[in-house]
Amino acid sequence: MGNQGHTSGGARQFQQLLKGGAIKNINKIEAFFKPFKHPGIWFYEKGQRIEKYPTADKIPSTLNWDLWCGPAEMKPFNSLYHPQTWRAFFLYGCGIFGDWGAHILDFPHDYLKLGLPTRVEKLEMLDHNKIIFPRLSKLSMQFPKRGNNLPAVDLTWTDGYGTKPVVDEQYWDKNEDGTSVHPNLNDTGSTLLHRKDGKFLIYRASHAKPSSLLPRMTMREYEAYVKPPRVTHNHQESFVQACLGNGKTTSPFSISGELTQLLHLGVTCQYLNESFDFDRKRKRVRGNARAQAVLDGPEPRKGWIEYYKPIV
Repeated sequence: MGNQGHTSGGARQFQQLLKGGAIKNINKIEAFFKPFKHPGIWFYEKGQRIEKYPTADKIPSTLNWDLWCGPAEMKPFNSLYHPQTWRAFFLYGCGIFGDWGAHILDFPHDYLKLGLPTRVEKLEMLDHNKIIFPRLSKLSMQFPKRGNNLPAVDLTWTDGYGTKPVVDEQYWDKNEDGTSVHPNLNDTGSTLLHRKDGKFLIYRASHAKPSSLLPRMTMREYEAYVKPPRVTHNHQESFVQACLGNGKTTSPFSISGELTQLLHLGVTCQYLNESFDFDRKRKRVRGNARAQAVLDGPEPRKGWIEYYKPIV
């Protein structure tokens, strides 16, 4: 998977903090995405919202539109789909949860062994329709206890304008005069990990960025684990070396495949604007045929089904 932060000093530091006891007994995770000006995420802008598929534009001579659509339904080409802007459409993309979720949730999902949730709950979907993703999405996922040392986790995801972590005052830093100041958390994507004992928070941004402890003075207690170690290979080099038989990738299909499944569960919640329960062992939705149908997906369109036959 192209979640390149998984091969970084930030990833190694997260593992160090886990081993050193700073990241311990996590029972709540808050994840955030704060939009920025970019053509690929136009759907957050109220004035650009649409409720039906766009009409046909002339197909560029350099684009094979049939090939681009692949097994999905082939709508008339429009520049709102390509280049770069398809993620806004449920038909062709997975929104920001499917895009940035792989960079924001990858560390806790992998290193805390979250697996798949038992419930996905719709909390808020602003300006919802089934063509493009909402202007603001808020959903939660519940994960059961994993073994003896990993308690049940409630994960909340929020994306949209105005999204920003809010930290309780007990986790603020102190100025020299004794006054408290809210930590400056202005990253585009971020997570707050809550320990069961509530002593401090773990804050992580996204991609390769390292984690910090809140209040920041807590980092002195874990000084030996806070500094991100140096890595010798980047994500692409790690993949090439694994292909040559030199070690393993840091985000193989055994990790990235399950993370992709988790992201699709969230997208299903966004599309339907509904909550549902999930059997993580059978990997099937419980009691919601609509959600299961979305996960199953439609048959590949004519001319493509032969490429999607199971291999026996």
